[in-house]
Amino acid sequence: MLKAVKYRLYPNKEQEALFLRYFAACRYVYNIALEVKIYAYRAHGVTVSEYDLVKQLQEAKKENEWLKEFAAQTLNYEMTCLDLAYKAFFKTKKGFPKFKSRYDKQSCTFLQNSFVPDDQHIDLPKVGLVKGSIHRRLEGVVKRITVSRSASGKFYASAIVEMEESKHQLPGTGKAVGVDMGVRNLVTIHDSVSQDKVDLAGIIKSGKSEGMKRRLEHIQALIRRVQRHLSRKTEHRKRDKKERSKRQEKCRIRLARLKEKESFIRANLLHEISCGLTNQYDTICIEDLAVKNMSRTAKGTVEEPGKNVKAKQGLNRVIVNSGLAMLRTQIEYKAAQKGRKVVVVSRWEPSSKNCSHCGVKNTTLGSKTKWTCNNCGESHDRDGNAAKNILAAGMAASDVLTEYTRGAERKTRNKKSGGRVSKEASTPENYPTNKERKSRTKRIVAPQGVTDG
Repeated sequence: MLKAVKYRLYPNKEQEALFLRYFAACRYVYNIALEVKIYAYRAHGVTVSEYDLVKQLQEAKKENEWLKEFAAQTLNYEMTCLDLAYKAFFKTKKGFPKFKSRYDKQSCTFLQNSFVPDDQHIDLPKVGLVKGSIHRRLEGVVKRITVSRSASGKFYASAIVEMEESKHQLPGTGKAVGVDMGVRNLVTIHDSVSQDKVDLAGIIKSGKSEGMKRRLEHIQALIRRVQRHLSRKTEHRKRDKKERSKRQEKCRIRLARLKEKESFIRANLLHEISCGLTNQYDTICIEDLAVKNMSRTAKGTVEEPGKNVKAKQGLNRVIVNSGLAMLRTQIEYKAAQKGRKVVVVSRWEPSSKNCSHCGVKNTTLGSKTKWTCNNCGESHDRDGNAAKNILAAGMAASDVLTEYTRGAERKTRNKKSGGRVSKEASTPENYPTNKERKSRTKRIVAPQGVTDG
């Protein structure tokens, strides 16, 4: 099992300058490789593989002596990242790989001899010992360490460690919980043992969640004010066609620090909620929310303009700031580490509209937060009733549903069945050998005028 741990680094001036050169070299190599792949396909109709790019990189080092200053595997890993980006584009259509810019997030990855020797340093090849805040020791084999620089100028190291799956297994508690996630209340929890709605303060420290919400509101107000300041400075410089001023750079750094602080507070709240749930419950039932569809714009088209566009923009902002997808991700990977089971209920389940007492669906619920069932007369809180229904549906499906992947409930209509391949044609004996295969790649020379982005 792979686990990622992030540390804060405090490099000295020489190491900081070296990291900046590493970022530039990785960016340069990645952009040249992407240009080569685009040029090869457009001019010759061939695809340059990762192996060919690494081979050409070794030849390029003979002409560019300055590339020998950096670790070889760090530069080769950029070819791997480019190959993964191409595969993701053709497999999931997430977007064609883009050229890296010096104004985007900067990072470089160290693969060999990267480890954490003590509680104060990280050892990196061709860099040496770098001072850092090692808040937890790594238990396992370090596969790679990625050094990055945030927009506020801070350096971080993310270590990928391979560890045993049964390292952090917790004893069973025999309890299950239904979790309803929303905008009005981030989470509403219903316990299977107490058969009542559980207060969020019981999962994390009492009163801490309300304090975090107040801090988030305060920082978000500061962010809006600083964004207005930066916008005025940016428009003024663009209008006069001038370069960035020192005041503009200071304002940008201040805005980046505020956004970073906001993300830390939100992540801390989500970590405490997910950690509390996975520590106290064996089975966690959550709902499969389509956050991307929930936060879709309501502008519409010119012929059919949308309604309540401003209100929908505010709602979308709240949905994105709540971190619903991140909370689900944290619950899933922490449950896998601790030996818990996560059951995801279908998004088409009417958890808020069904009465948890008699099961009759209320079609006139609307935006009411409290309602009374017309069939049995039971009074319900909207989120508490949804948590009960999610728990019941999850426990009913937990006997047959052991694993769940996102998007499994998507509709499959209008999909053509793939072509079938006979068993004889798919056997390894019928595959052509390396000598029979014809090479489709050839030496590609990068076009003139390619510069670092």
